[in-house]
Amino acid sequence: MSSGANCPLNLVAREYIREMNVDISEELQEKLSVVMDQFISNIVTFDFAKKIFENYLGNISPLQKIAAILTQCNIPPSSSEARFHQAQALSGMTQKKMRQWTEVEDQRLLSGIHKFGTDNWALVAAHLGNTRSRAQCSQRWFRGLDPRILKATWTNEEEECLLDLVKQYGDHRWTKIANSMGNRSDAQCRYHYYQILKEKQGIKLRKRSKVLIIHPVSSAPPSSFPEPIQTNFQPNTLVTKSGPLPSIDELMASIARSSTIEKILS
Repeated sequence: MSSGANCPLNLVAREYIREMNVDISEELQEKLSVVMDQFISNIVTFDFAKKIFENYLGNISPLQKIAAILTQCNIPPSSSEARFHQAQALSGMTQKKMRQWTEVEDQRLLSGIHKFGTDNWALVAAHLGNTRSRAQCSQRWFRGLDPRILKATWTNEEEECLLDLVKQYGDHRWTKIANSMGNRSDAQCRYHYYQILKEKQGIKLRKRSKVLIIHPVSSAPPSSFPEPIQTNFQPNTLVTKSGPLPSIDELMASIARSSTIEKILS
């Protein structure tokens, strides 16, 4: 059985206390944590710990949660429920890895971890029952229930550290990267890394969209447009079907001839 303030269940108990009152002082946090450690180690009774929590926290919910986990150590898994999940798995009705964890399963998992530690997942899985595998138990702890896993928004410093670790180890060794991060799970690291890549790709696409390229669009079929006329255009020279336009002198002479003809005819 795990023991000491740093054992998994003691860490979970501290998290329960913090969740109950985020503004709790460090001194009171430590006092209640000591009482909780003593209760987990069976040094003090539930009633004694209950009075302490009522007087200092005004709530015994953290204590009740730990008591429920400790009680699970002595309750074998329901054989009828285990047979039901086993029948589902064998019939293909549902996949074990897709089945959501229940509150009772989490309690039994934590009681198994408290009893056998985090180095023997076979015994933990057997203690839990309900057809849960060793890998499922391990992932549920390291990716969800471990209070050392930070669930807050990633900081810029964390993102820089993550990118450095991926550069160092590659984008496939997430367990090693998570261990180096210290307070993030492998799933968190993998998911957030690809989120960063996705955001960077989005920025690149937005930058490209600022360069507007207009292509000619028409609803008419291409055959309805005439072939373009190839011309050797020279500056200051206009071309018509009959040839170049006359010069100014030629226009003036033409106008004069027209006037003479009109006088004769009149």
